[in-house]
Amino acid sequence: MAGSFLSPTTMIKVLGIFVALAFGNLGRIRGTQCPDAPGYTYRADIDFDGPALAGPIANPDADCNLRWNCYVYVLVMPYITDPSYNSFIGLGWTKSDDVTPMYNEGMCAYTKNAETYCPPVAGFTVQVDTMVSGSDIGSYVADPVTACKTDPNCKGFDWVSSWVTDSAYYNKVGMGLPKSATSPTTRMQGLCAYTRMPGPPSPPRPPMPSPKASPKVPLPVLQSPPPPSLSSPSSM
Repeated sequence: MAGSFLSPTTMIKVLGIFVALAFGNLGRIRGTQCPDAPGYTYRADIDFDGPALAGPIANPDADCNLRWNCYVYVLVMPYITDPSYNSFIGLGWTKSDDVTPMYNEGMCAYTKNAETYCPPVAGFTVQVDTMVSGSDIGSYVADPVTACKTDPNCKGFDWVSSWVTDSAYYNKVGMGLPKSATSPTTRMQGLCAYTRMPGPPSPPRPPMPSPKASPKVPLPVLQSPPPPSLSSPSSM
């Protein structure tokens, strides 16, 4: 029975990936520390060889979160041993999925998780991979949180994450649409439906002060006029 074999090119690429991942785990032992990034999994001492979408830039995670076609990014850490990267410490590059992992001591490589990440927003709850049908207030805005909090009719907003898969939303990644209702909802990969939480109850009104009785003013004491004096009869 004929067996299935990988081509030499594919075997070399797969072997390179395993070697890179092995060195990545070794990098953790050596001391390269990579900061956590919500929605991503990182590998220490790994670089991604391939064309960059942007870079070198600060906060490559934020840039990747605004690109529907960004799947990985790399960050140069102070542990870097290649002197050609010394001027890029703290900076990184965002990239698509057309990359090959390679060993690079002192580099941190981040891969976007399969599950949609909806960042927490104070004062709101969130449903992942969900959108509200209808009830739009205006159009998409860059700061839907402020737009919703300042509109008394706003009950929540839909936010487009970089995990979106519908091409109709590619140009809206990182933006949100305020809503006057939070239902009905529809499943939509990569969208986050935020619902505004009710505010704290108003404090009870203080009791009305009891009316104070006016102090009684004593009535003036009326004195009787003195009786008229009797004059003696004049002598005739």
